[in-house]
Amino acid sequence: MKFTKGIKIIISVLLVWQSCLAEEVKTYQADVCVYGGTASGVMAALAAKKEGAKVILIEPTRYLGGMTGGGIHHLDWGKGNTVGGSTFRLLTNGLKNQGKRNPTSVLGVGNKEYRERFRKAIDTAGIKVIYEHRLGNVQVGGKTIEHPTRKKPIALGEKFSSKKKENSIRSIMLDYAPVDETGCPPAQPTKSNVIKVSAKVFIDCSYEGDLLALSGVSYTWGRESREHYNESLAGVRPSLWVHDIDPYLKPGNPKSGLIPFIQDRQTGPLGSADDLTMGYCFRYEFDKSGKGIPDSRTRGLRSG
Repeated sequence: MKFTKGIKIIISVLLVWQSCLAEEVKTYQADVCVYGGTASGVMAALAAKKEGAKVILIEPTRYLGGMTGGGIHHLDWGKGNTVGGSTFRLLTNGLKNQGKRNPTSVLGVGNKEYRERFRKAIDTAGIKVIYEHRLGNVQVGGKTIEHPTRKKPIALGEKFSSKKKENSIRSIMLDYAPVDETGCPPAQPTKSNVIKVSAKVFIDCSYEGDLLALSGVSYTWGRESREHYNESLAGVRPSLWVHDIDPYLKPGNPKSGLIPFIQDRQTGPLGSADDLTMGYCFRYEFDKSGKGIPDSRTRGLRSG
């Protein structure tokens, strides 16, 4: 009798525990889910909303705009007549002559102003934004994908099976992973699988293709060879710049090792394939207002 009663208590505790776990997961439904609040992500969300779709925009950081809102401060967008539509209106917002077609940039408008413009456009459209959450896993058909599905770039002559409709993305799970004060993401999320987003259409506007890699579709990276698609300018190309800089910790001494972030890698012959990705870099933006993050490494530096 006591044994039976004990089992009932255990079962009751498990049911309550499962109920609490279910309540912790927030769920959202949408027609279109855009992953990545980059400049292209914002424009994709606005375009879908304009067509009458219910849209959810997911941005792993605290701000919208990607590199346009937090990268190159003075955005250079080329010839004015090459930019149009919503992008042109957003970039030229606030100009005395907003409709003129010849500006190549907007003086006095930087990261902060562009972030504000993206945010205002999204708020005005009434689009739901989920900040500081990143992709955890993807539900494709009846399976869950937690890791990228490819380990090597597409090989020459590789064949693919056609993707069936029932194998499309049904939903994604998001982890709560707030960035630090400098905007860098943590290695591990604070909480896993806290938000579930279901949608009819998913658009990956992240720079790295996070959602793409977990969607089950074929994808590749690096450079294909000239022969892959019969493109004369494909594959490895000549170096654009060659700098005469000593790469060693002790100048002139290869045994001392390379300075940080320098790779000792030879590129292949012209026109050949490789598995390299685009090189990224960070730019420091110095703030003289006293509101920035102190950096002791700048002491002793001279301007100019």
